Amino acid sequence: MWKAMNKWNQANVGTVTRISLIALGFSAITGCARGAITFYPPQVIVASDADPVRPEEVIVILDDATPECDFFEIGSFSYDWARDGVLTSAQMCINGIRKAAARKGADGIYKIEYTPGSMGETGATAVAYRCR
Repeated sequence: MWKAMNKWNQANVGTVTRISLIALGFSAITGCARGAITFYPPQVIVASDADPVRPEEVIVILDDATPECDFFEIGSFSYDWARDGVLTSAQMCINGIRKAAARKGADGIYKIEYTPGSMGETGATAVAYRCR
């Protein structure tokens, strides 16, 4: 009887482990959840939302560089991994912000700042812009 119970426990532990790993993998692949992204519009509204664009069309400008076009800021985005529930990386933060900016019709994001934590990046902020 104990052998049968042991086999049953091993089978169920394996199933639970597989389900947990699948869920964790799916979360990692999908990147930042929408609930983890907060949009802050500018103090002065300069334009309404443009039509959404594909996330891969949103330009990511790193370091201290600025957009090469005549532009205006449409707002800033903040990503907080604690609200996402998934340990993250800088690339996942950028991808999540990029997707959110695409929904607002942004041409790009810049002024990216990471929030350091004891286990790597815990979040990021970036400013979204649109060319005139």
